[in-house]
Amino acid sequence: GHVTGSVKVSLSGVARSRCAEVDVETARAYVKQLRRMADELDLKDDLGVGLVARLPEVVQFDAVERGWTAEETGKQIAAVRPDVLGVTSNSHNLINVREVIEATRALMPNLFVVIGGSHVTSFPEEAALFPGIDAAIRGDGEDPLTELLDCLQANTNWRKIKNVSYRGENGMSVVNDKTEPTKDLDIYAFPDRAGLSPDRYYTPGM
Repeated sequence: GHVTGSVKVSLSGVARSRCAEVDVETARAYVKQLRRMADELDLKDDLGVGLVARLPEVVQFDAVERGWTAEETGKQIAAVRPDVLGVTSNSHNLINVREVIEATRALMPNLFVVIGGSHVTSFPEEAALFPGIDAAIRGDGEDPLTELLDCLQANTNWRKIKNVSYRGENGMSVVNDKTEPTKDLDIYAFPDRAGLSPDRYYTPGM
């Protein structure tokens, strides 16, 4: 169905990924290296999520930080009754992404679901066919997502927005043209990190 009035958005990172088994010491060394690199670069959370969280009517959840299961995440999302759910998707956590979407859709079957992240950027055609979603956004998502929300609020066609891909009427992927990456991040408001916990924002899943 269409969305009327203001559009409430729920942003979710998903719980820890299921990945190939590695020995504990290797995993610990990997995480330690990630933390050292992040400290050196001052990268302690998801910049994209922080930027998008600045949009009006956004409720941010970080299931990674909270250690929620897919079912718990779905319940938390459904509790705020969003019109749109945005989920970060990376190639190593696609199982978790699918589980979160399924758990949320079980409670809110008409919810509009959009995914973004590195997996969508690398594989836009495949991402368009990801189970349970309505749209996928590749590349920088701040502007396309804002435009998408505006279209949903006005009940107008969002399927021509650049960087967006989706499942067409024939069941095949439709991948729109992409924009150039944003070079001047100063055009955006400072990221909202209120819903993120930097000290716990590490997931060894690659």
